[in-house]
Amino acid sequence: MKRYYFASKLAIGLVMLVLLSPRVTSATEKVLSFSGTDSYVNLGMPDVLQMTNNSPLTVEGWVYLNAVDTRDMLYSKNDGRKTSGYTHMFGFYENGKIAAYTGSAWREPNPTVTVDTERWLHVAFSFDGTNLTYYIDGESVGTSAFNFNNVAANTVKLGGYDKNSDIDGMKSEIRVWDHARSAQTIAFERYFRLDGDEDGLLGYWPLNEGSGSEVFDYSGNDSTGAVVNATWSINEDLRLLPMGSGFHPASPLTLADIETGSEHFTNSNDVDLVTFPLPEGYDSYQITQNGALSGINTSAWNSVTNTLPTQLNFTKPDSDTNIVFYAWFTNSMTTVTLRRSEGKIFYTRVLPVPTVRATLTREGLPGSNVVIYASDLDVGSTGGVANETVLTVVERVALAAEPGDDLTLGEPYVTLSVEGDYPLLLWLKNEAGNTITAAATCLVSVVSYSGENIWTGNGSTDLWSDPANWSAGVPVAGQDVTVNSGSLRLTSASADLASFTLAKGATLSVEGWESALKADEIIVAGTLTHAAQTVTEPDSETGEWIPQHRIWLKGSNLTVAATGVLNADYVGYLPGAGPG
Repeated sequence: MKRYYFASKLAIGLVMLVLLSPRVTSATEKVLSFSGTDSYVNLGMPDVLQMTNNSPLTVEGWVYLNAVDTRDMLYSKNDGRKTSGYTHMFGFYENGKIAAYTGSAWREPNPTVTVDTERWLHVAFSFDGTNLTYYIDGESVGTSAFNFNNVAANTVKLGGYDKNSDIDGMKSEIRVWDHARSAQTIAFERYFRLDGDEDGLLGYWPLNEGSGSEVFDYSGNDSTGAVVNATWSINEDLRLLPMGSGFHPASPLTLADIETGSEHFTNSNDVDLVTFPLPEGYDSYQITQNGALSGINTSAWNSVTNTLPTQLNFTKPDSDTNIVFYAWFTNSMTTVTLRRSEGKIFYTRVLPVPTVRATLTREGLPGSNVVIYASDLDVGSTGGVANETVLTVVERVALAAEPGDDLTLGEPYVTLSVEGDYPLLLWLKNEAGNTITAAATCLVSVVSYSGENIWTGNGSTDLWSDPANWSAGVPVAGQDVTVNSGSLRLTSASADLASFTLAKGATLSVEGWESALKADEIIVAGTLTHAAQTVTEPDSETGEWIPQHRIWLKGSNLTVAATGVLNADYVGYLPGAGPG
C-alpha cells in the first residue's frame, strides 16, 4: 500500500515534498441514510464472513446518530431479523452505550460510555480472540471479555437484528478485518478511504454509491449488499481522504459568522475562527484557501507560540458558495508528516422569508398598556433556504408602521397605550446575518378588557408563555383564565390567578418540577397532566433518581368535574426504573 509523506526542516530553510499526484477529497460525501425502523443493508451469508469461533476480528465504521434507542446496530450476524440465534453484533444499546453482543450476553467497557448524537462518530471494535477493545474517534474507551460462536446460517447485516434495532441516522465506510487492529492504525486510517487490497480486509463497504439498491464490497470478496428501506443522501460534515493524499488529517477548524455566531452560514467576508486545534508535536502552521499541497507557501510558516488568529478574511464571492479554509501543520525542528485540517462555512445573501399574521386583537387591562412582541406577529417565518438548508431566524423585532404609536421605540417590541387599530411590521434576521422588514403589516386592534383571559391558541407554539395564544396576553395576577379547547403546555409557574377553568376536551400539560398552576379557584373539566420522565439513570454523584415533572396545584378551591382527569399514568418514572 502506497504512503506519501511531507517532511519539513525549517531550521535549514528547506521544505521537501515527496509525493505522486496527490488526490484531493471531494467537497461532499455520498452516504447511506437509515430511518431507524426496518432500514438496513442485507449482506446475506458470504463465505468470507463465516469466521471460526472466537477468531480475531475488527469491525469499524463512521456513523451519525440522529437519535438513540434501546438498540442501534452498526453490524450484526444473526438469524434473519429475529431476536434469537446470534453470532455477534456491534453497535449501541440502552440508548447510546457502545456495546457488543457475544451471542448470549451484552458486553461493554467499564465504565460504560454513551456516545453523542447529531455528529459523525468513528467507532471500532477490535477483538484479539479473548478481549474486545472499544474505540470512539480513534481513542480506546475501554475493554471487556468477549467471545462468539459462528452460526453459518446467520445472515450478515449493516444494521440490527430486528426491525426496531436499526440506526436512525447515517453510515459510511464500514470495514471488517480478520485481525485485531491496533489503536494507532485505527486512529490514523479512519480518515482515509481504503484502496481495497489491504492485508486482512474481509469486507469493505464505503456506502458512497449515491444511487441504486445495492452496496458493493471493495475488498475484492464480492459481498454485495441489498439496500432495504434506506436512502442515499449528500453530507458535507464528513470528509474522507483517499489513500496517498500526501498528508494526514487533523481536527477540524470551526468557523462562525462574526455577528450571529452561526457555524454554518455567513453574509460577511470576515469570519470568526472559533476553534483552531493544534496537533501535538507540531510547532508551525499556515492557513490557505487552497486544499492542495501546491497551495502551501514554504516561506510563510507561522510559529504556534505567536498570537493565534481569531478571525479569517476572504474575498466576497459573486454568488452563494461554500467557503473553505485549510490549516497546515509542520514542525520546524524535526521531520514530521504534514497535517491538514479544514473548516467551512456557507456564504449566502439569501433573505429571511417573513410570514405575518394579518390581524390580531388584544384586550387592554385597565390602567395598563398593551405590549406586542414579534412572536405575536410571526406565523411561520423562516430564515430562507441556502445550500438546500432552511436557515434559522435568530432575531425578530416588532415595529410600528407609525413610530409615534410606540411608547417604547427602539425596543424589540411595541407598546400601545389606548384603544384603536395599529399597523405593525415584522423585522427578521437570519443566522447568516441577512435582514428584511416584511412588506405586509399586521393590523392590531386594542379593545377594552372583557374581564376574562381566554386561550385562543393563535400563537406559533402551544406554550402558555406565548402571548399570541391568549385574548389578553400571557395571564397576569388576578385574572380569570379559561381554556375552552385545545392543548397547551405550562413550562414555568403561572401568575397568581383569580380563577382557572380547563373545559371539557381541553388538555393542559405541566413541564418542570417548579411549574405550579396557581389560582384561588381551579376547575378541571378537561385533562390536566404532566410531561413524561425522560431521565433513565440515577444521578451519577448521589445515586438518587431525579424527578422532572409533577402536577402541582396551588389554590384555595379545587373542583374536578365528572369529565375532568388528573392524569399521571405512565409519565412518571420509566417502567422498571425509579427509586423502587
